[in-house]
Amino acid sequence: MKRVLFFLVLGVMLSVAFAFDPNNDPSLIAYFPFDGNLKDVTGHFGEAVKTGRTIGSVGRGEITFVDGVVGQAVKLPGSRGLLLPEDLIKDYDYTISFWVYAEQLTRFTTTFFGAYIDRKLKIHWISFVPFCWNNGTMLWARDEAQNVWYDGILSKNIEPGKWYHVAISVLNGIVRVYINGEQVLTKIQINGQENLTGKLPDVFSLKPGGVFALGANYWDAPFKGMFDELRIYDRALGPGEVRILYNYGRK
Repeated sequence: MKRVLFFLVLGVMLSVAFAFDPNNDPSLIAYFPFDGNLKDVTGHFGEAVKTGRTIGSVGRGEITFVDGVVGQAVKLPGSRGLLLPEDLIKDYDYTISFWVYAEQLTRFTTTFFGAYIDRKLKIHWISFVPFCWNNGTMLWARDEAQNVWYDGILSKNIEPGKWYHVAISVLNGIVRVYINGEQVLTKIQINGQENLTGKLPDVFSLKPGGVFALGANYWDAPFKGMFDELRIYDRALGPGEVRILYNYGRK
């Protein structure tokens, strides 16, 4: 009986995964393919815009479009980033998916960054950092109001000169991080102490004014390299769906 139940559950999971259409799923709320422009093709948001070395600053250096994983990709020069539309994420269940190619790695430089500054000017943020304080790739977060540091330490590191697919799936703060379709979040630390059940800080729930960027944050050196196929889903995708996203970029 248990064996029959197992195969029934497996069949349901597989059918859901195979039914997943990355570009037409109802939970897809933003999609930036970067095919010669910075538009969100879902029509829910406006275009991304250039920023300087940090969010809100004026920068120099040309942002161009080059051959990517699917069609074209946006190339950042290492002197400026991209400011995405506000409020891409507004709750505690979401998935961030993108392809990234680093030409070089600089400590603390972000790829995807999201933040919210509250009324007391306390900053809450998440950042996917290829080269963090541990000399490896990390999902890093901070809730300044609660004095919480979140370190999501990964078993696989991003290296220069290669394309990687990254997916960050969040379900009520429980995080699954995938690189190239493989789950890689192996250790969570809260304020430096290992915590297997530690939740990612709730940065965005029902808070207008969320700020998002690619390749830039408020403090660190900007990213030099390429991004392609940025998607934001308003739910936590499962492992099979993430695998479909990864394979979509390998066609």
